[in-house]
Amino acid sequence: MDLQEIHTRHSASEIRRSSVPFSLKSKLPYLIENLKQEKIWLKGEINSVVLLNKHDRQIVLSVIRKDVEISFYNPDGLITLQVIDGQVIIQSGNGTLILRKGRNYTINKDNRITLNSIEETSLLLTLIHRELKLVS
Repeated sequence: MDLQEIHTRHSASEIRRSSVPFSLKSKLPYLIENLKQEKIWLKGEINSVVLLNKHDRQIVLSVIRKDVEISFYNPDGLITLQVIDGQVIIQSGNGTLILRKGRNYTINKDNRITLNSIEETSLLLTLIHRELKLVS
């Protein structure tokens, strides 16, 4: 199995749309520690909190324990993963790579990936929904 470190680049407009609001960035360490104090985390489960919920996008902060596997399928829109702390292995139709602290990965429409946590990891997931069109 070939592992590569991911080096992704996104367009400026994509980054602006998927970024965490500035007011939340400084609070991430505090939010992560709070998630790790909740009963669900202490029981060994993944714990998450929605940071932003708008009609066109959601931003979710998740904490994941070591050796956890999560499958993602994106039938619509765009999902961006950003590793805040820790590291994960991502397997997709394009191969396998290691995503380390500070790195991003984008799951495009109709793509499937499997994420495996190499160590305890904090992730930001940004889900960008395509525009809904009304049909009359």
